[in-house]
Amino acid sequence: RSCQQLPAAASFASSCVLVGRQPGQGGLRASRQHHMGTRGERRRLQEEQRAHKAAARMRSTAATLLLVRHGETEWNKDHRLQGQDPSVPGVNAVGWEQACQLARHFASEAALGRPAHAIYSSDLARAMDTSGAIARALDTQVVPMPELRERHLGALQGLTIAEVTDSSRWPHRAT
Repeated sequence: RSCQQLPAAASFASSCVLVGRQPGQGGLRASRQHHMGTRGERRRLQEEQRAHKAAARMRSTAATLLLVRHGETEWNKDHRLQGQDPSVPGVNAVGWEQACQLARHFASEAALGRPAHAIYSSDLARAMDTSGAIARALDTQVVPMPELRERHLGALQGLTIAEVTDSSRWPHRAT
């Protein structure tokens, strides 16, 4: 699929969560003084300058981690627990719109000099659909990682919330 098929004003449901450091302004700078003062004062100023430079280096090399939830699937819409069930379909039309909205956002961030340097994704279809749209917009590859999969929900996978909460379904469960 291509995100170019969607209008630029695609609606965006709350299907993503971004976590990370916002780009900040430059680091602190130690001001130079015309009067160098005593040896102790000079040493203290030099130590402050080293500390400020080290902090600035850390800020410039610190990674920002952005976590993105996959786009909507039919199972999401039906309030069905997905877990790691391989029969869960990829994203639906709304989920594709959401993925393309994210792709446009990341492309605009890259154009402003804030690119994503790597994309890691669960290997489940819904996550690969979403991350694939972003990767295509950034002309990069997705690194699929089974370690990022949703929890395996055992017998609950594929059930709706109503089915899970139906006490007659679980007669062995104490009330």
